[in-house]
Amino acid sequence: MREAFTILYSRIFIESMLVIGVVALVVGRLRRRLRVSPDQATRAPVLWLVNFTADARLHRRLRRLAARARAAARGGIRHRRRRGSTPSQRLALDLEFEVANLDERLVDSRRLDYDGQMAVVKRIRADADRIDALVDRAAALVEREATDPSSTMALDPIGAIATRLEQLETARDEDSARVIDASGAPASPAAIETTALDSPS
Repeated sequence: MREAFTILYSRIFIESMLVIGVVALVVGRLRRRLRVSPDQATRAPVLWLVNFTADARLHRRLRRLAARARAAARGGIRHRRRRGSTPSQRLALDLEFEVANLDERLVDSRRLDYDGQMAVVKRIRADADRIDALVDRAAALVEREATDPSSTMALDPIGAIATRLEQLETARDEDSARVIDASGAPASPAAIETTALDSPS
């Protein structure tokens, strides 16, 4: 009798472990499908794969947009090359990174009330429209590089990085100046807004 119970409990335990393993495998695959970038985990809810809410539809659009940027970074369908091997391919990788950032903002907006979330969705949708156009331009440039490798020689990737650094430094200096200028007015909305943006969350 004791042996029969032991066999029964062992069978129940093994079957339970198999069920848990299958569920974990399915959930893991769904979580990977949710990712905007394959190398970056996401906190997006699994239901966003099928929901028709505004945030879920926007999430799926961001996934498609990131996939197009990755395709451009590889050189498109006809010209498979190492990702990021040319300046224009690295630019496409930057666009994929920005799309992933948009998705993070979208996930964070779930903590807001409905009006606040819809305002964030609207801003992210506008940013996605801009990136959409940039991905097309980057893909065209990568295609041109693939068919005419000499065009890569005309690019100045180090100069482009220097320009981007200068732009970031200028933007930061302007932000600091706005905080200083607004600090003279105790109830200045500009001071409050800029300080809120610069303060850690």
